[in-house]
Amino acid sequence: MNMLMAINTGIGWLDTLVAAVMNIINPILILVAVAGIVYSIVVGVRFVKADSKDEREEAKQKLISVIIGIVVTIVLIALFYFLAFNIGPGKLIDPTNSGLI
Repeated sequence: MNMLMAINTGIGWLDTLVAAVMNIINPILILVAVAGIVYSIVVGVRFVKADSKDEREEAKQKLISVIIGIVVTIVLIALFYFLAFNIGPGKLIDPTNSGLI
């Protein structure tokens, strides 16, 4: 799918910028997601195989950190896409006169 078709703010350079950022971010997000899944599996295995309570606690903390990281990443991605598809003439609020731009 060509992102330039999906993004239509009415501002040419903004359409191009958002499309370029999305084309760069999407492959990076896939790579990060795969790395996060692999790391989660490794930490989960370490948690299960932990012999001592200290090792188990350390693995538990890492697993919590991974989960928090995944949640934060998902929220930021959702925010980016929300902003990318909702900016443009008539959609932004002008703070000086509380009207639409």
